[in-house]
Amino acid sequence: GDWSSDVCSSDLIRSLFDQADKPGRVFVGVCEQNSGDAKEACVPAALPKNVRRVSLPHTEAKGPTYARYLCSTLYAGEDWFMQIDSHTKLVKGWDTLVLRNVRKCPSKNAVLTHYPRVVEEYGAQHDGVPVLCKSKFGQGDVPTFEAVIMDPPKDGVPRAVPFTSGGFLFMPGRAVRDVPYDPDLPHLFQGEEILYSARLWTSGYDFYTPLDNIVYHQYERKDSPKFWNDVPAYKASQAETLRKVRRLLGIEQPPVPGYRYGMGAARSLAEYFKFAGVDVAKKTSVSDAKFCAA
Repeated sequence: GDWSSDVCSSDLIRSLFDQADKPGRVFVGVCEQNSGDAKEACVPAALPKNVRRVSLPHTEAKGPTYARYLCSTLYAGEDWFMQIDSHTKLVKGWDTLVLRNVRKCPSKNAVLTHYPRVVEEYGAQHDGVPVLCKSKFGQGDVPTFEAVIMDPPKDGVPRAVPFTSGGFLFMPGRAVRDVPYDPDLPHLFQGEEILYSARLWTSGYDFYTPLDNIVYHQYERKDSPKFWNDVPAYKASQAETLRKVRRLLGIEQPPVPGYRYGMGAARSLAEYFKFAGVDVAKKTSVSDAKFCAA
């Protein structure tokens, strides 16, 4: 099958092909948000084969959720869709590994996902894999997630989890069309993952932790420029978007009926929160007790 990927880094783009066992089946979708200076370009003006790009000035950036939507518009019917952040490193043979992992999942609608280990650990010998199994109510009264590093199950079957991560998501390509990315969530950060998790799960998709550490991520970039310093309306816009997220999740009233980017029809939102161990009325969670056990 073929892969599409959500990235923006010239080194990362090269590594997606260089580290793949079969680079010809990899297609990369890039959301490029910068000043327009050629030195800041993620990819050259003449796009390499199998690379697609959408570009906008950094002053028009609307946060990671909007950027992921833009990347999703570059999907062109590939068999699989992988979402990763920039500042990510992939292991050798990542394409073979991720496919081997997803085929071990018991669901036909399996989604591999977790928070990758830190990039400083890249190349080290370790078996533990971060499992996305803890949650709590954080900024804006929406659930946020934490990972616990655990050894892969001895039976070789990927561990089921209730949440998805924005930093590593591998799913059937049809999911991009079954659960389309929402273009109208400006400046959303905390809240992105619980909303898309709920939409995917209610659309019939199931989430699993990969058995292997396939990608690593650089989380801390303290001295790097941040887009929100260039967007005067950032905080006000984010607050309004969070209110919309709470309404879509039933945390706040009134609801958002008939919304195109709302929940799926395969399972209910109430069933999802029960499965995840999250109580949106009391703003409590027992997801760790249900999913973090060895």
